[in-house]
Amino acid sequence: MTNIESPLEELILFLDSYSSFTEMDKKLILEHSIIKKIKKGTCFIEEGETVDKVGFILKGAFRFMYYNQEGKEVTTLFFEKNNFLTYHTKFLENSKSPVNLEAILDSYIIVFNKNSWNTLSAEIKNWNKTISIISTRFLEDLAIFQRNIINKNAKVSYSIFIDKYPAIYNKIPLSHISSFLGITQSSLSRIRK
Repeated sequence: MTNIESPLEELILFLDSYSSFTEMDKKLILEHSIIKKIKKGTCFIEEGETVDKVGFILKGAFRFMYYNQEGKEVTTLFFEKNNFLTYHTKFLENSKSPVNLEAILDSYIIVFNKNSWNTLSAEIKNWNKTISIISTRFLEDLAIFQRNIINKNAKVSYSIFIDKYPAIYNKIPLSHISSFLGITQSSLSRIRK
């Protein structure tokens, strides 16, 4: 990840797959992009922090997680490469995150702060429409995934998880996966063998 142009071009190619952008639009996007490395176990946004930034994952993976009343970690969502990363409603409301957005692998992301995002929204004609399409597709994929694992046994749920997240399933702790799937870690350990 030493060549800055290549990761930024990756973002442009991703956006272009949903809509077309002018050269001026692309230049503006690149001007408002900052590349950051986030180490495994580090939060991009912490619970209780005002959500004032959006990331685009170039490499690595993240999870939404919080601690329940018993102090146990609960994983509710995973994000991989070529996904935008934020708590969307809290970002729009400029309010505090109820969860941690934690890197589960060493990751590289492009970060847009709130001012940069608002500039892109105001100055690029099809920015909001493109982001809306991307968000809608992400939510539709998530709904289909969740529908597919509801009322399934642990083995089937894990198999569906592997199909959905082939790049990360064997690189992250079983505790994250078992929490996300709602199965015990011991059950998942037996299945994974």
